[in-house]
Amino acid sequence: MKKLVLFLVAVLALAVPALAETSVITTTVTTDTKVTSPVPPAPAPMLSSAPLGYPVSWMTESYYMMLQLGSYGPSQGKYAIYDPQPGLAANLIFGKQFNPYFALQGEIGYLDSKGEAHYQFYAMPLTAAIHVGMPLLENVNIYGLFGAGAYFYKAEYQSSYTDAVRAGCYFGAGANYHLNRHYILGGELRYMMTDIENAPNDGMLVYFNVGYKY
Repeated sequence: MKKLVLFLVAVLALAVPALAETSVITTTVTTDTKVTSPVPPAPAPMLSSAPLGYPVSWMTESYYMMLQLGSYGPSQGKYAIYDPQPGLAANLIFGKQFNPYFALQGEIGYLDSKGEAHYQFYAMPLTAAIHVGMPLLENVNIYGLFGAGAYFYKAEYQSSYTDAVRAGCYFGAGANYHLNRHYILGGELRYMMTDIENAPNDGMLVYFNVGYKY
């Protein structure tokens, strides 16, 4: 009996240190696993498909409206005797930009001119235009356009008075500076040709542009 007790004591003396070592090793392995857990890789940067020097935000479809204020220089021709003077020109434009290169727009405008012998001319053009643009710098684009429509006008000189509607068209070019993705400043030059009677039917138009894209 005494030998059996001594044997059990010896077995316990050997087993307790082994269990302690096993606990320490398990704890260490668990701690190491937490520390060395893999970190998910950062997402790869998205590549831009925009043309060189052209912001990505301007690649999408958008709508825009623009106010143009400037001067109308009527042609002289057979009406030079009345010395028609440069007058006010204005346009309110609504358009859709399909991509950085192509847009369609509609316009409502105003023109006037005065001269000698009680000469007075007023017109309200209602036109539509094709707008073709090209990126030039990071915030600058140049464009050309061609438009046509109806010109509601009044012309008066001496004892003659005309109030009618005539067809007309114009072509021109301009440049815009994009302050950001919404606001635009620019300038435009046009040459107008119309079928207006009893008044100068051609003329040069110079505009300052203020626009908003949305």
